[in-house]
Amino acid sequence: MNNIEKVPSSGGPVHLHTAGVVGLGLIGGSIAKALKKRAGLTRVVGLDRKPEVLAAAIADGAIDQGARLRPLETGAASDPFSALTGCDVVFLCTPVDTLPALAQRAAAHCDGILTDAGSVKLPVLQALGHLPRFIGGHPMAGSERTGYLCSSADLLEGAVYVISAPERDTPASCAQTERDAESLAELVRDMGALPMRMEAGVHDHAVAAISHLPHAVAAALSVLAAEQDDRVLSRLAAGGFKDITRIASASPSLWTGICLQSAPALLPVLDAFSDVLDRFRAAIGDGDAETLRSLFEAGAAYRSGLPASGHGALESYATLKIQIPDQPGALAGVASLLGERGISIRNMDITNVRSYESGVLRILLHDSHQLEAAVSALTEGGYVCER
Repeated sequence: MNNIEKVPSSGGPVHLHTAGVVGLGLIGGSIAKALKKRAGLTRVVGLDRKPEVLAAAIADGAIDQGARLRPLETGAASDPFSALTGCDVVFLCTPVDTLPALAQRAAAHCDGILTDAGSVKLPVLQALGHLPRFIGGHPMAGSERTGYLCSSADLLEGAVYVISAPERDTPASCAQTERDAESLAELVRDMGALPMRMEAGVHDHAVAAISHLPHAVAAALSVLAAEQDDRVLSRLAAGGFKDITRIASASPSLWTGICLQSAPALLPVLDAFSDVLDRFRAAIGDGDAETLRSLFEAGAAYRSGLPASGHGALESYATLKIQIPDQPGALAGVASLLGERGISIRNMDITNVRSYESGVLRILLHDSHQLEAAVSALTEGGYVCER
């Protein structure tokens, strides 16, 4: 098998009708919502530590039944994982270091497919590959925002969803694993994502470079600015600095665990990044314009060649900038106009350097389709838009 292989469509119906989701945070909540609202599953069970999250998920229609995660107690009846009995597939959407224990508890009650959503795959498969129906997974979508309230049925739309199957010892177990991987791939398609088979080690190296390293770099840039801020830097920080450090706002505890789990793949990438920074430093220190230009050109060429659509491990927002007057009701007018067209705003911020002059409103939308609709609506409304 190649290191990377797109999963072919079987052309047949999806045979997974009931699912469980353990951990209803940003990713787990989005998977639960997509399973119900996009894939149309008949029953979804949700497990989470917080009763208010379970109540919200039931109220949203994301899950049909909820069970509160608690430490393992005496007697199977007291185990919340018993709610997973009869599920065709269970998604484990909790920090990677918690997966082994939770997977064992899920497997004790559910003989369906078990899969995770962790951003490292090799340690997970090494810990759980012995479970007969475990398939590694990683939806390449996310945000610096966290929690169920930030989840969306559309989060996975157009996102690559990595599927990493463990190696099996017998022809029968290999055949079962392939069937499970294809069933999971069909369900992933129905959720709006793009399934892709990938070996665990290849996945971990790639994600260390394009997800884990950027989070570390964004945090490092923010730490550097904080340590050198004499109450001037924060007043000037805008535009590019805010864009490149946006993901530094992500959960510190979550990313501590991810980076430690990713260490075997992340450390070599950090070393390589340090070497590139040394090349920039040497070129600037030596006044070597030719080398410096070539570095910028190489970076620009690679960045310009990236696909224009689809999500990655760092969520790719559809961004729209609008010139608006500095007057009461300006923001409400934009929001109302978009709301009338059924366009949902994920986030927004405004830059207004001088009072009583026009400002720039930046709106983050779900996808390119909503971007086009927003441009059309706002242009008709007399606004000046910039993509």
